[in-house]
Amino acid sequence: MKSRTIAILATSVLLGSSMEAVTPPKVENVTAAQRPGTKLVDITYDLTLDATEPSAYVELWFSYDNGRTFPISAAAVTGDAQAGQATGVGKAVVWDAEVDWDQKFTQNGKIRVIATYGSEPSGLSAGHNFGDSSMIALEWTTLYLPSSPGQWEEQNWPKDLFESYGATLDLFRVDPAEITNDQWNEVTQWALSNGYDGLPIIPDTENGSLPVTGINYYQAIKWCNARSEKDGLEPAYYVDISEVIGDLNGDGSIANGEDTFTPGNPAEDLNMNGKWDDGEPFGDSNSNGVYDGIEYIDLNSNSQVDAGLTQPFRTGASIPDYGNMTIQTQGLDPVFSFIKWDAQGYRLPLTGVQQMMAVEGKHEQNWPWGDSIFSTEVLTAAGIISTQSAQPERDGPASAADRGTSSFGQKDIIGNVAEWSEEMEDDPNLPGTLKNIVYGGSWQGLDKAGTWNEQASTVEGEFSNTSIAIDDFSDLKIYGDGNVGTHAIGLRTVRYK
Repeated sequence: MKSRTIAILATSVLLGSSMEAVTPPKVENVTAAQRPGTKLVDITYDLTLDATEPSAYVELWFSYDNGRTFPISAAAVTGDAQAGQATGVGKAVVWDAEVDWDQKFTQNGKIRVIATYGSEPSGLSAGHNFGDSSMIALEWTTLYLPSSPGQWEEQNWPKDLFESYGATLDLFRVDPAEITNDQWNEVTQWALSNGYDGLPIIPDTENGSLPVTGINYYQAIKWCNARSEKDGLEPAYYVDISEVIGDLNGDGSIANGEDTFTPGNPAEDLNMNGKWDDGEPFGDSNSNGVYDGIEYIDLNSNSQVDAGLTQPFRTGASIPDYGNMTIQTQGLDPVFSFIKWDAQGYRLPLTGVQQMMAVEGKHEQNWPWGDSIFSTEVLTAAGIISTQSAQPERDGPASAADRGTSSFGQKDIIGNVAEWSEEMEDDPNLPGTLKNIVYGGSWQGLDKAGTWNEQASTVEGEFSNTSIAIDDFSDLKIYGDGNVGTHAIGLRTVRYK
């Protein structure tokens, strides 16, 4: 190892349920420097633990690829490391790199410090992925949405959708607040030095705590990929489409036949999950009683099924064919076929996930606080008025960190700026046209009820609302062009694995 200063990256990990009322261990102010002429690295850090936790296990990991992965366990350490570490400032560790990484060199080294409550290490192994430990862990619960006044319909389509792509939706993690300008810039600066393009740096550093806005859909999903790779996680969005529809007849292989089945047709797709299931009717062209239908779409005409999903979306203004209605008519979803569903990385949330978070898992009521939006409580929760004056409180977005939290520990799922979802739909105002979906946000939503919104004209000019009255959270849906960003729309991310 050459004599040089190693680049630093700090993090912390809390094992167990993040829904427990325990503050995760916090690692800050990490420094590291190699002693000249040796392979010893001096590392210092500050550690803060929850008052109910007496000690933590501190471990160190080394990256030689600028933080993409952390495969080297820095186990040959002395000082304030491993079991029994209490809260303290200026804690010091010496790592003997010759023992753990001998005769190897890099100009792109980073150290990561992890604290885990208890006397045992985190359990992470070489090649592990970290992600952002500040995310909140939630459990998917059945979602009920109003089908008519006073009537509720069970919605399991998000979970069914995951299963149709061979993945699962059980536990997931979500950002506690909308992504801020500072968070955006941190990832973007890394991305622009690691093969990404087209992501803007937000220039006004004085507003670093405000939600990032003006970001279009494609920039948002590209940023998600960059955040994933920066944290050593597998990205979710790709430019090469998967041609696979699925093993619809359950024979263990993907092969095309001549039988027909129409996903989304209630006469055939009885459970409306977008795929053929055993027992559902189909067009049996060869009359053999077995569904031998189209299981892949040969988009590149090479007479073979291509699994795709090998080229992460890092460059270019958009993903080619993303949202192309032609692909939809051929049997593939024009959005979801560009997603690696079992990837560990960051994604924009599905609309069903946004809805579940908005009602805070409470069933058969329009909002987490009850059925009516026309109340001081909802207007205050959305940051539109102050409790004392019942007058407009602000003339722009609020900080992503200075407002009350939901029972899930999140801020502004409904209020503040609207947020990109992952999905597109056939715009009811423009049939046959796929538009991106945006949910939540006090700016565009409450304006329809006649309340304060100075930015309404900008949003209304570029996105179309689907409802006149606001009865429940589903009415806060608007459709728009994924190539357009406005100062009323931001983002937050989720991880499903």
